Amino acid sequence: MMIDYILRPRPEKWDQAKAAALADKDNWRKWDALFQQLEAAWTAAASKDAAAAAHEATKAAFSVFLLRFPYLAAHWRQYLLLLYRMGGVDASVACLKQAVAAHPRSVLLWVEYLAALQSVQGGRPDGAPARPDSSDAVRAEFARAAAAVGMDFNADPFWDKYIAFEAAAGVPAPSPRLLEVYLRVLRVPLYQYAQYYSQFGEISRNYAAADILGEADRARYLEAFGKTLLEELSVVEQRQLVDTYCHDIFTQTQAHVARKWPYEAALAQALALAEALAPALGLAEAVAPARDWAAYLAAESAVLEAMPAGSQRQLQYALVVSVYERALVAHCADGGLWARYADFVAEHAPSPQQSFQARDDIYRRAIHRFVPVAEPALRERYTRMLAAEQGFGAAAAFLGDALRTYAGVAGARLYGKDAYVHTLAQTLLLWAAHVPPADVVRALEGLVGAYFSGAARHKRDAVTKAARDDGTLARAAKTEQPARTGSTPANSARTETSPAQPARTETSPAQPARTETSPANSSKSEQLSPSHISAVSRCLNDDGVCVVAVHLLRLLRDEPAATERIRSFYNKHHAEHAFSRSVQFWRFFVDFEGAGHRNLANLRSVVRFVSSATALPKTAVDALLDIYYELTGANLAQAVSLLGKENYLDILLNIRMDKSDDLHVNRPAQRRLAMNNYLLPDPKPAHAHAPADALMKLRARHAGHPGVFVDARPGMTHRIMDGPWVSLLDDKLEPPVFPTLRNVDKANAPINYPEE
Repeated sequence: MMIDYILRPRPEKWDQAKAAALADKDNWRKWDALFQQLEAAWTAAASKDAAAAAHEATKAAFSVFLLRFPYLAAHWRQYLLLLYRMGGVDASVACLKQAVAAHPRSVLLWVEYLAALQSVQGGRPDGAPARPDSSDAVRAEFARAAAAVGMDFNADPFWDKYIAFEAAAGVPAPSPRLLEVYLRVLRVPLYQYAQYYSQFGEISRNYAAADILGEADRARYLEAFGKTLLEELSVVEQRQLVDTYCHDIFTQTQAHVARKWPYEAALAQALALAEALAPALGLAEAVAPARDWAAYLAAESAVLEAMPAGSQRQLQYALVVSVYERALVAHCADGGLWARYADFVAEHAPSPQQSFQARDDIYRRAIHRFVPVAEPALRERYTRMLAAEQGFGAAAAFLGDALRTYAGVAGARLYGKDAYVHTLAQTLLLWAAHVPPADVVRALEGLVGAYFSGAARHKRDAVTKAARDDGTLARAAKTEQPARTGSTPANSARTETSPAQPARTETSPAQPARTETSPANSSKSEQLSPSHISAVSRCLNDDGVCVVAVHLLRLLRDEPAATERIRSFYNKHHAEHAFSRSVQFWRFFVDFEGAGHRNLANLRSVVRFVSSATALPKTAVDALLDIYYELTGANLAQAVSLLGKENYLDILLNIRMDKSDDLHVNRPAQRRLAMNNYLLPDPKPAHAHAPADALMKLRARHAGHPGVFVDARPGMTHRIMDGPWVSLLDDKLEPPVFPTLRNVDKANAPINYPEE
């Protein structure tokens, strides 16, 4: 016991704040409280071990937070300041490098990162010499920063630092790199655009006219002097030509700034208001409203569309891209904004290659980092783009990776049911659009057959473990193989509208019978490789096999002679537990036998099985009963002709009973709920109706406390008297102990019904 106490990890002061932050990861106030406690713990550390523990905990906490919210520049700055205190210059520079990689559109972070690099390049605090190639490395980082934030209207601090760096590097001779920077910044509409024009007017005397004027512009300006070569001009004329050239650039930039100013002013005003309200609204960082960004983007895009091809159009394209990136910093979770950005690039990018690369980056950032998983629109758009421009293989590879992630078999091993089901459906639709139907049918039959084969059950349980552990999938019911109720479609009586009887296919699910490809589908020339099929097979679970089965059945329905195969599929698999929760699976067979074949005998057996032996929600069962009722009423002659041992008209009389909420009246619902209630004990083989009887007893115990059945029935923890009565003639009668109750909250709490 003493050894266990000694080896037990010592609780830290910040453990409670850490648990609160991890429990509510989107609450930035709890994260800030954790950061404050970590900083205080490091400051007050009494030993090196305590300081090291606080240091590591700080890095871990900020890493989790900034991975979730990479666009919070203020928190990046807080993080780097802490690391500078804890780990010195190298730690802060590494943090800044990570910050600009995660948040490349932040002017503030780039300026601080470049300043830190320059300080290291100029001489380290510990006196160590700088590396010989450090100046080129810093210059490369300046070039990266210019590509990322150079077009930002508020990028003046960055350009100031860039100009100062090249000016210092070019001493004593005039630097051609400094000239390149000035010629670039003069064309960018910035808040301080006039300042750079004035500065360039002072240093332009140090450069030749041939260095300032490019080949494309030189002939046009020489024409005003009636010359064809710069050498034909005098020194005064060359200076006049340079001044005219620079003034024209200044005029164009001034017009750009005047056009952008109303929108930038509106953003600044909205941002100031948001900053004032941020503490009261609980916002981690103030942002301008989306409507202001939308108006700004619409105006800038309209200017681009009106421009002819040329350098000015390329500049305007870069400016619009910059505005889109700035808007996405504030509204990175807006899938519609990402989609509009991709559409803009597709329409206006300078070349098809640049268009694809830019859109590929846009979609991947949105899908993998910012847009919620529950929004599938961008995944659909990205899949269509890959299929159209890169081919079937690229689209299938993307969907395969996404399927592994959402299935919970890769990465964080978290099961996202909605995203998983949607991605699997998109995969099957991609197959149907590019692969011959016969190959798709064979692949889907193989997937379903392998999933339900005995040899694969242990593998399926391992694949779905993450989903069950997450609580998204219901645990296996006790009646995984429910008994069939009534006749199955394959054994139903013949009807005039459906004379063909299904026959069992001799081909196993792994090697299904081949289906001829129709001429209409001959253009679908892609082939399903084993890797495509195994990518789906490895991720298949109970939810996924329902999607695969329904897709397979719909493909078979489109074939004229597939009725027997569909009914054979039903006879073989309809009692599988996975299908007991699939509304689409049972809706298909109700439509197939009812609206498709008007086979009331088969339809009756399907509906009876649904109402008594599945785990569908009541709303779905009632909807299928309504369909059965309508079809029976529309085919009375057939229903009368089938009268015999089975009463095919009973649905017309019992529809209200079959949809009743009273389990005493609705016997099919009683059996259905009894088979899918975890509170009931395992039934004994000798008692066929034990689950239903146990359900009714459970219902009776909860009669005074209506709501969803739970194992927390109100009651007293002890008896208040011995025996059934108390004698009033007893002179030594003592009052009972005051009763203590348990689970009384259920009696007073509102009724919470599960979502169906």
